[in-house]
Amino acid sequence: MKNKPKIGLALSGGGALGFAHLGAIQALMDNGINIDCVTGTSIGAIVGAAISVGKLPIEVFNSAKNIKTINIIDVNFKTNGLLSGKSATKLIKEIVGDVNFTDCKIPFKCVATDLKSGEAVVFDSGSLVEAIRASIGVPGIFSPIGKNEKILVDGGLVNNLPDNLLKDMGADIIISVDLINDYVMEGAPRFITQTLVYAFLLQQYECNKLRKNKSDIVIKPKQRGVKQWSFNPKMAEISYNAGYDATIKQIKRIKNKIDKFINESA
Repeated sequence: MKNKPKIGLALSGGGALGFAHLGAIQALMDNGINIDCVTGTSIGAIVGAAISVGKLPIEVFNSAKNIKTINIIDVNFKTNGLLSGKSATKLIKEIVGDVNFTDCKIPFKCVATDLKSGEAVVFDSGSLVEAIRASIGVPGIFSPIGKNEKILVDGGLVNNLPDNLLKDMGADIIISVDLINDYVMEGAPRFITQTLVYAFLLQQYECNKLRKNKSDIVIKPKQRGVKQWSFNPKMAEISYNAGYDATIKQIKRIKNKIDKFINESA
């Protein structure tokens, strides 16, 4: 009997560019390609978690597309981040649900960074919401999360595209969606938040060029005009379509990889 390969999906960070993840997953589903395990960083952690608990990509898109940047702004009066992250946590609960890793129908892991050690911290147990909140914590923007003597911030500092985790999860074929495949500064930043996000984006882009790619297929949606920090319905739709279109262009390659695996394992 021919064996079907186990498909792993890695979703990168990238703020508002992350609606492309939903388009990519929808394109895979439309072509009969099912995901068996998922990893994610930052916005990729939110999308990956939602999919892992059984939500459909179009369902997540419809519930999240009307989010605006103002919805996540809650000024923090401490000095370790401009925003407390409480509003972001509330939105995560609305999108994913107040659930644990044990509720995942598809195995899932997400990544944060420990500022004290400089190392990646992988979450695969406990509260999904707490793990995601740690993973999205862009330094300077959100307050860090203290946990088990660690100071946790955005996983994109050290592992923005966690495809390296998927082999250990049993994946035979690894597909990744890389949101930070291009760096363009569109106009001078007007606010401190934009300056911080641009700097973080540049750091992610440079790290991407140095990292060892573990993926068999890398999907790279082109999203010129969609700003990483700007959430609004129009840009959400553009991003979603960019992810869908970029994935459709890779479907033949993905299916060839699957067929090759089946034939070699027959």
